[in-house]
Amino acid sequence: MSNKIIVMILFFSCCAVSSQLRAETINYSIRQMGFNGEANLTLVGLKDYNGHKTVLITFKAHGVNFSDEENIYVDPVTYKPLFVERSFSLGMFGHGKILEEYLPSKEEVIITKTEGDKFTKQVINKAGSMDNIYGFIFKYRKEGTFKIGDVLKMSLPTKDLKIRLVKRIVLN
Repeated sequence: MSNKIIVMILFFSCCAVSSQLRAETINYSIRQMGFNGEANLTLVGLKDYNGHKTVLITFKAHGVNFSDEENIYVDPVTYKPLFVERSFSLGMFGHGKILEEYLPSKEEVIITKTEGDKFTKQVINKAGSMDNIYGFIFKYRKEGTFKIGDVLKMSLPTKDLKIRLVKRIVLN
């Protein structure tokens, strides 16, 4: 299953839920590239973080020989990312921690990564505001029109995407 299909499944599973800001969790399975596991995406709610009022979204995935946990702190109005804390383990491929700090006034994101005793820092400069996939999903669910044909533009730090709403499927 391609990443695009996974994103679309996540996106549309979020679309079916009420737009109120309240704690909720979406559970799903991961079956891709030899990874088999379970994941959940949770809109936790309002949270103070590093002196900022934020909305906390968590993502947790676990399976045989891998785990990935993210705390995504987004602006409560725009749902644009402010901070992302990620902890991952890929079995024999290693484990580590990543911190992303979004600085909209400087149009950059600073990414620091620690794997064992190795530390790296990367700065990505990008004009305009940047999105986080999970913040984007919850923002559209809260304010989107859900009209067939809608084209949604998402600006990730390293790639700009367009997603078109092509049909609705009601799941029981």
